[in-house]
Amino acid sequence: MSLDIHVKIKKIKNIEHFDYTFSFDKGIYALVGENAVGKSTVMSAVASVVYGQNLKKLGASELYEESAVTINCLGKENLWTFDKASSKLNPQLGIGFYGIYEGSVFTGTRFEDMKNLDDLTKDAKFVSKLIPATNELKNALSLILHGEIGHYRELYKLQNMEVARRYGLGNMPYFLKLDNGKIISKYKMSSGECMLISLLNFINSTALKPDQMKHKHAVTDNRLFIFIDEVELALHPSSIDRLLDYLTDMISQKDLTVLFSSHSSELIRRMNPHNIFYMKNEDGDCRIISPCYPQYAIRSLYNHDGYDCTILVEDKVAELIVRRLIADYRTKNNLLMNVLPVGAWNNTLELQKNFCEQNILGRDKFTFSIIDGDVQQQASRVEQYKSLKKLFLPIMSLEKYLYQKILAENDTEFITYFGNRYFTLTSFDDIVKGCKSNQYIMGDKSGKALYELLIKKLKNERVDEDTLIRDFSSYLFDKENFSTLQSQIEQFIDNNFSK
Repeated sequence: MSLDIHVKIKKIKNIEHFDYTFSFDKGIYALVGENAVGKSTVMSAVASVVYGQNLKKLGASELYEESAVTINCLGKENLWTFDKASSKLNPQLGIGFYGIYEGSVFTGTRFEDMKNLDDLTKDAKFVSKLIPATNELKNALSLILHGEIGHYRELYKLQNMEVARRYGLGNMPYFLKLDNGKIISKYKMSSGECMLISLLNFINSTALKPDQMKHKHAVTDNRLFIFIDEVELALHPSSIDRLLDYLTDMISQKDLTVLFSSHSSELIRRMNPHNIFYMKNEDGDCRIISPCYPQYAIRSLYNHDGYDCTILVEDKVAELIVRRLIADYRTKNNLLMNVLPVGAWNNTLELQKNFCEQNILGRDKFTFSIIDGDVQQQASRVEQYKSLKKLFLPIMSLEKYLYQKILAENDTEFITYFGNRYFTLTSFDDIVKGCKSNQYIMGDKSGKALYELLIKKLKNERVDEDTLIRDFSSYLFDKENFSTLQSQIEQFIDNNFSK
């Protein structure tokens, strides 16, 4: 079930204003953007629902008298306001979740006990209370970091949290016994090892076995959260890939949501566009672009890619159609051509503009865009995009296409086709009737509200979005006439390479 967390930030660090509602299903999400846009501040604000210490640590140089953070979820509110006496943010809390926050520097839950543990390892009585870490944690740590089991046989922890609290510790401490017999805390291990031990401890003690927790607190909802800031600073790309596999498996078992802030192209490339929050900061006014295609999110990471021609399109449907249109031409002319889905038409043209101005793909590379036909007039009016090479699909977006056929035109042939193909457990006619009586869905002529509803209904039919997109691109290719566009693409490329 989707869980909405509304975050509002006023005058903190370089953020003058931020107002956005994060909609989280269980799954993995990424908060991305260029350096210094305020990702860590937004991450701290969102993560304050599980760990508010980062907001409490903000100092006078980062705050103003007007500084505030407001979090709303399920009718409850957390409000952080500036206190003149302490020059800090003070909270009024009504929202709380089980979760963990791991900061990019020495912040976050895993560092709370750092100062205490070095002295405790010298205490023989304390060491006698250590027991081996669980095999599942040791195995997971070994697999994620090294790709095989067996690297952490001498990993230990305290007997239980009651013992940890008697020593003034807020989290379960872990220790590694070295070959020389000395014992070091996780804080003396690498940053990646330290972060993963805390993360795996949370997952194995809470996310998988919350019923075994002895010290429970009231929570707003049973959703479990993991927030990790700049994971690439602690982990190698191959370890990030294995961590994503591990978390995906956990999510299949439990109601768990993971939010990374990251510049990692490995992580971003694996994200669904709907799970990417791309953050922009324009003179302190911050906003989120979502859905956001991975190619748009990591555009600053592009180097010379070896392609003779790159075609930018809005979405996966357009990508599949264009790939079919260029297949024969590409083969006959021995051209290396790539098609990249970017997102909304303005994002697509903005990325093309960046590619051209910064020669990101190389000076001898040819780039153009193919965007949905229903925005042709709108795109032609934007001065900064007028000189860009661009073509238009003879169809509108998938969302608008479905809205037009199902609700605007009441195309009975199409409705019958769509219902028979995808809906066996639910009456599609009943779904259509419900949509027509829903003012919000009928009023959203972009088709996004209808599309979101259909995707949710299709999950009950065990049809995922990727399957719908693949099927529908084939349907559109057969039903619509793309011959003119195909000729235009070939002429575009011929003209470019003949110069």
